[in-house]
Amino acid sequence: MNTTTSQTVTRPYSKMKMKPAEFISLSACTMMLTALGIDIMLPVFGELRKHFGLNPESTAAAQIIGFFFIGQIAQIIFGTLSDRFGRLAILRWGFPLYIVGGIAAAFAPSLQIMYAARFIAGMGASAVFMTTIAGVRDRFVGDEMARTMSLILTIFLFTPVIAPFLGIAILSVSSWQMVFLTPPIFATIVFIWSLRLEESLHERIGHDRNSFGVLVVRFRKEAPFDQLYAELLQVGGADAVPR
Repeated sequence: MNTTTSQTVTRPYSKMKMKPAEFISLSACTMMLTALGIDIMLPVFGELRKHFGLNPESTAAAQIIGFFFIGQIAQIIFGTLSDRFGRLAILRWGFPLYIVGGIAAAFAPSLQIMYAARFIAGMGASAVFMTTIAGVRDRFVGDEMARTMSLILTIFLFTPVIAPFLGIAILSVSSWQMVFLTPPIFATIVFIWSLRLEESLHERIGHDRNSFGVLVVRFRKEAPFDQLYAELLQVGGADAVPR
């Protein structure tokens, strides 16, 4: 009985049409959008100062990074909405926000409008980033979730290293506007790719209820309480523990 229950809690429970390798690659690409939207901009600060007639020592150009970061606060809102309306609904809102914000920033006539556009792009990035993590948690549990998330994050962490060099390469053959357009162009490709995804929220809800029911049955059969407590934390996190 114990062996059966352990397998129920730890195995991946989503029967995805998308192969695991494709899902991991797509998830890594969606998470890369946040880092790409920040680090690829680092080489263009000098060009922005010239374009807007700023002092060479001005830090105003660097604030495009800060406004993008501020947009990440929207993760709190998008997290709640994704639990109510589903992961795909928020993901489909996040991509257009990121793309439109990126394009608007590239052609902004003033720094103030560029700041606003970068804030919108940051909101879009937060929606995409948050729903990607939630999608992994929906589809996998236990050790399988940890392995999948570790692999995705490993790919994701290469972006801050590569993106500045990519920005320099683009700047050497084109304008700073092309550097700004690179993230939304990449996001458009990933957005089209993400249309292959299926909703995963209902699978997590069903799995959590089923796993909790198994634990209740085991409790009635007087299984060790400390083992039940550990399994309950694994199923739903600390908030799932009855108080």
